Amino acid sequence: MTIRTRLTALLVGLLAVGVLAGCAVGPAGQDSGKPTIRIAYQSFPSGDLVAKHNRWLEDALPDWNVQWTKFDSGADINTAFVAGELDFGAIGSSPVARGLSAPLNIPYQVAFVLDVAGDNEALVARDATGITDVAGLRGKRVATAFASTSHFSLLAALDRAGLKPTDVQLIDLQPQAALAAWERGDVDAVYTWLPTLDELRKTGKTLVTSRELATAGKPTLDLGVVSTSFAEQHPGAALPGGRAAGVGPPATGVRDPPAW
Repeated sequence: MTIRTRLTALLVGLLAVGVLAGCAVGPAGQDSGKPTIRIAYQSFPSGDLVAKHNRWLEDALPDWNVQWTKFDSGADINTAFVAGELDFGAIGSSPVARGLSAPLNIPYQVAFVLDVAGDNEALVARDATGITDVAGLRGKRVATAFASTSHFSLLAALDRAGLKPTDVQLIDLQPQAALAAWERGDVDAVYTWLPTLDELRKTGKTLVTSRELATAGKPTLDLGVVSTSFAEQHPGAALPGGRAAGVGPPATGVRDPPAW
């Protein structure tokens, strides 16, 4: 299934859910007389960016506001869901697992699988460190965004190399903060995603990618989630092909940087 076909299916599903009477009014610049669909997106390459750039949702839903909000990580999206500020979101499997577990217990549901993380998430060591493999990280300072797919993959990479999390100095940093720490020389390696990953690769060596870890049996996923309250208001909504709402189209494969 192509990206456009998958997104078209999502659009039809959204059209089927009805008037969206419970959604919040859009921000300044949007029609206050229309209901609003609030969508969280991240800057990693995905179908969300294609739909947003081409305004497919806006074209398909002329009677509604479509409010796109950019987030730096899944942890931030979880916070917004807790605050009741989102209806839909693209988020990694690790933050979803945390969100569905105590103590967060976020009232959202996994609607569909977007894809499996590929070469666009990776562990990179600064060239100046001389580190050439994951085993060489013992005792080093390694940054990643905690509770993210990169965090999960980093732990998997360490285990695969025979290292425990306590064998390195794990530092919780969001992508942009990790890049700043990298440039200052405060960290020796970072596990993160695009577009920050490309900046790190300019002065670093890739030690392992999420594609490699997925092949080794430790995949991470990008998921589409919907708030439970929204889903419960429209239990009869269905997508083409007989797929019930909350199931959605299948994954399209390993996620890599797009050609566009």
